[in-house]
Amino acid sequence: MISARDAGFPLILWVSSNPWIGEIAPAVDVDNWSSYQTERAELANFIRDNRITNVAVLSGDMHALAYDDGSHSDYAAGGGAPLTVLHAAALTQGGSVKGGPYSSGAPIAGSAQYGILEVYDTGGPSVACRFLGMRAGEGAKLSYIFSANNDASPAAQAFVNISTLARVSSSNDAIVSGFVISGNKPRNVLVRAVGPSLAQFGLADALTNPQLTVFQSGKVIAANDAWAAPGPSGSTTLVAGAPDSNPTATALNTAFDRSGAFRLVDPASRDAAVLLTLSPGAYTMQVKSGTATTGATLLEVYDVP
Repeated sequence: MISARDAGFPLILWVSSNPWIGEIAPAVDVDNWSSYQTERAELANFIRDNRITNVAVLSGDMHALAYDDGSHSDYAAGGGAPLTVLHAAALTQGGSVKGGPYSSGAPIAGSAQYGILEVYDTGGPSVACRFLGMRAGEGAKLSYIFSANNDASPAAQAFVNISTLARVSSSNDAIVSGFVISGNKPRNVLVRAVGPSLAQFGLADALTNPQLTVFQSGKVIAANDAWAAPGPSGSTTLVAGAPDSNPTATALNTAFDRSGAFRLVDPASRDAAVLLTLSPGAYTMQVKSGTATTGATLLEVYDVP
């Protein structure tokens, strides 16, 4: 880790065979770092004391999909070593949950699951990363985007666009995605869950009524299930102090054009979209079916210049 820090590498990936996050373990041995609390604290203290700020932990063993943005992963004495934690499993075993809590919410337990970590490197001091928690036959059930660099005080930067196409497979199923806005300035952000409008691209199995909800620290900050019918008489709810408490279809179309998103042509479609101004921090998005039907939806986040 010190060599990577001194060489200026923007990201350090640590592959751990056991989950990092967990409360005090019982007396019997379990496959979890909570069974080795002294060693876990020593590692966390080492990362903090050596100013290593760009560690992401890739781990399995828990038969579920989950991620943590650092909210629950800091085991340094007095704090100072929040780690990005990414879980993906299991390929052939049954589902089970271990450790936690995780900022992504309840882990998505199941079989035929695996993870993909994409790293986008343009040669600058930072890289953008996207973690996808996949389920065979259904696509991404969970996604998380974050940036990493070798500087404890990164310059203002933010995502440009992230999208995940996945399938809601039951009335209780949900697609979960997260993103982090770094830097020190608020950003205008467009969040969409596109279902019916995917038909124009030849997708026959589209979710007819995606319900979109945006969270910060577990609190709902926006929700929508009919993009062109916002406001008190429609389907959008926003927290007090949001930049536009009643965005019109015209305002959303302008945001689509400015961000490079394709337009939602039919104002009667039950696609979902919200336009927000968000401070730097971590956010979570969730899509469920509003009519207990199944189908695919495109979950998107855009930076709006």
